[in-house]
This record gives sequence, structure tokens and C-alpha cells, in this order.
Amino acid sequence: MRATGWNTNCSGFGDPKRSQFQEIQFSGGVLLDENVRRGVEATGARLSEELYPKQVSYSLSFEPETADIDAITEQWNRVAACIPDLGRPFVSQRNPWTDTAFVINALNIGLCADQLAPLPFATESAIQETMAMYNFSSRQEHRPLV
Repeated sequence: MRATGWNTNCSGFGDPKRSQFQEIQFSGGVLLDENVRRGVEATGARLSEELYPKQVSYSLSFEPETADIDAITEQWNRVAACIPDLGRPFVSQRNPWTDTAFVINALNIGLCADQLAPLPFATESAIQETMAMYNFSSRQEHRPLV
């Protein structure tokens, strides 16, 4: 999707209670029309949107019939083919909110702040903001956030 101009915010298994559930969240500064929605739904996927003051964010999701990587890849390819090409690849710009969200996710899976330093999204400001938000007492503290 990035090759066609869309910013993929996150993707993967979107629901811990349904182990095969697939989801990708993306944005691109373009509103998708009903034809796109109908095309996505024809693949067995769901398209939802969130409107923000300066952008719209979308979520594509589906639950594959089998936990087969080839079948899941094939369905993702059919879904992605419904999303219009914006005519240019997406070029990432650093987003402090996204950095903080990645730090929150990393801490939530059991990493401590000191383990995040080598990772590209773990800016010092994102680490400090997250530690303050969740009242971490040290950079070595391990605990789930939710």
C-alpha cells in the first residue's frame, strides 16, 4: 500500500480473541468513495473510516476462512487491489504521536524502556512521554500498560 501512496499506520492480527482476524489501518489524504467500499466488501473484507480534523483514517479487516498464509496473502492482495493508486509512493515523515504509540505497544508486550533505545521509533521524547503517562518509576521497569 505504501508503494501506491498510502500510509499504513499499523497492520497484523487485530483481535486477540479471534486469532486469524486480519486488520490494516491506513491513511492517504483522500476520501474513498462507495465504489471502493463495495469492491472491498465483495472480497469479504470490511472498510471503516475515522474522520479527524485534517485527515481521514481507514481500517480494512477480514477474518480468513483458514489460517493459511498463502490464502491470507491472496485475500489481502484482492482487498488491496480495490484501493486506488495515488500515483506516488508514500514517503514517511516522523510523527511524534506514532512514535509514542509504538513505544506504548513495545512496553505493553513486556519490553522495558532501556531495551527500546536501539529501535528507530523509540525517540527519547516518546519514551519519556510514555513513561510519564503510565507512571513508570524507572527505565528498567517491566509491566503491562493495560
